[in-house]
Amino acid sequence: MIFKKTFVFSLLVGVLAKIGFSQDNSITFQVDDVPEASMDVLGIRGSVAPLSWEKTLFLDNAKITLDFLADVKTVEYKYVWDRDGDIAWEGIDNRTLTFPLGESTITDIWNKEKPVDIISLDAISSENLMKDYALLEEMVLQVHPGTYRYASKEDIKAELQALKAKFKKSRSIGGAYLAMSKVTAVIQCDHTKVGFNNQGRIVNSIIHEQEDKLPFTFKWFDDRMIVGLNASSKNLLKRGTEVMKINGIPVSKIKSELMSYVAADGATDKNRIAKLEVDGFDFRYNAFDVFFPLKFRLKNNQFNILLKHDEKEYKVDVPGMHREQRAKILAERYPEFPYHRDDTWVFEIKDGVGVLTLNSFGLSGWKAMTIDYKEFLATAFVNLKKRNIRKLIIDIRKNAGGLDEMKNELFSYLPFDREKVELFPREGRTRFLLFPEILKPHIKTWGENPWFYNLKNPDARDGVYYVFEEKRENRIPKPAKEAVFEGEVLLLTAPTNTSLAFYTARDFKQFAIGKIVGEETGGNQREINGGQIVFLTLPNSGIEIDFPVMGAFAKKEMPNSGVVPDYLVKTTASDFASDKDAQMQKAMELLND
Repeated sequence: MIFKKTFVFSLLVGVLAKIGFSQDNSITFQVDDVPEASMDVLGIRGSVAPLSWEKTLFLDNAKITLDFLADVKTVEYKYVWDRDGDIAWEGIDNRTLTFPLGESTITDIWNKEKPVDIISLDAISSENLMKDYALLEEMVLQVHPGTYRYASKEDIKAELQALKAKFKKSRSIGGAYLAMSKVTAVIQCDHTKVGFNNQGRIVNSIIHEQEDKLPFTFKWFDDRMIVGLNASSKNLLKRGTEVMKINGIPVSKIKSELMSYVAADGATDKNRIAKLEVDGFDFRYNAFDVFFPLKFRLKNNQFNILLKHDEKEYKVDVPGMHREQRAKILAERYPEFPYHRDDTWVFEIKDGVGVLTLNSFGLSGWKAMTIDYKEFLATAFVNLKKRNIRKLIIDIRKNAGGLDEMKNELFSYLPFDREKVELFPREGRTRFLLFPEILKPHIKTWGENPWFYNLKNPDARDGVYYVFEEKRENRIPKPAKEAVFEGEVLLLTAPTNTSLAFYTARDFKQFAIGKIVGEETGGNQREINGGQIVFLTLPNSGIEIDFPVMGAFAKKEMPNSGVVPDYLVKTTASDFASDKDAQMQKAMELLND
């Protein structure tokens, strides 16, 4: 989603960039760390001619030289990707120049600001925290469609009262962020959280731009933390090594305490645990990276780690890393590591079986996929048809969702009887007729005049407003014009699968396309709150919170769980240590029986 001008993806005012400017008013803008696939669509927009917020000036090899009039005092600007008018803006505050300047070349990093010195930040006063609290409470109690879907009124009230008590004293921005996260987590909604993606410069710098991230990836196996890929210089942190303590704290305690801050749908704790793993992807935020440094403060960004390997214990000291630095090192060391979302889509044929790996449905955001996904899928399925491949595995185990159009395009190629599909009935609900005026100045969402500000003539029962019941034809993708797959299909799933990835697994099973192999997904069979999201920025702390204003609800009794596979195959610690893919092996066995 794109917010133009001064509020694109963030809502705080940008700080001044004191950078050089020559006397002839000619500035060269240079951008580093631009994904290679996006170089030819990289542009710049801004507030003062020759820049414009409405028109893109394209960079050549990530550079452009522009002449400004001598009387110009301030220029706000932003880099964009412009694909034939389809604009993706940087997800940060506007960049700002103030003249006069001393040098003529500006070197920026795509979608990245200079980290804030968090030690120098003032605490937020109790008075201001209470003002922010009032807005949060209004959203939770009066707007959110699923506040009481899983939590009781007593639970919600108790958590709000606990937050109110904490805000009777001043708090750091990080402390307020953590305290608010506990309130949003109790609602048990994957789409309700103190945001990872749409924060302003200061909050974003606190949670993402510090060198306080673990320099390795890991997975949980019950209360055991097992190392995956190592970005540090310490060879002891090799795959399969068990982490016993971090800075003297048992990892079981770390996991237990962080669980209460993680958003997930209903009782899907496996999804919460998956979010407390670190995959190290540069294009996806991990909850562990955000919450651990806020909850367990580091001294000088150092980690003292107690390890266990071959029944022996070792201690190792490693410095924290910036998340982008970690991803860059992992991409250099491990060829299979995806450094960009485009790398998460792979099509190959193994032993006569087509394997389609689709580990993102992300078309929006600053590191969105840049490949033509329609062409990718068309090429894959035409290839399957030409080679007469009649066995297919679709792997979405690392997919956390995205845009509906990608799932629909995939399903247009899959074999199922579209006339006989039996859909579970569902409906959309809100808990308001008129959106509260007190919240309007502080939210952003899609469109200039949101449809939900004034709901006209909804069906009201028991204080709940029913705004839609989705039509059958809108839920079943039509078949592709050619190359619809003719053969046996298996789907691989994992707890990571939420939002659209959850719906992919749910519909795959519901449409009787094939069998599912792997582990239970995230999401929830009782449906989820994701039909319309607003981004509430609290004016005093600057903290942004994602809130849905409409939820989908099943019209029949459904289990409080994700999609359960037909063949439940768990990854064990020993499988992970040896890099054995037991789920893929099981799928291959089923197809070759």
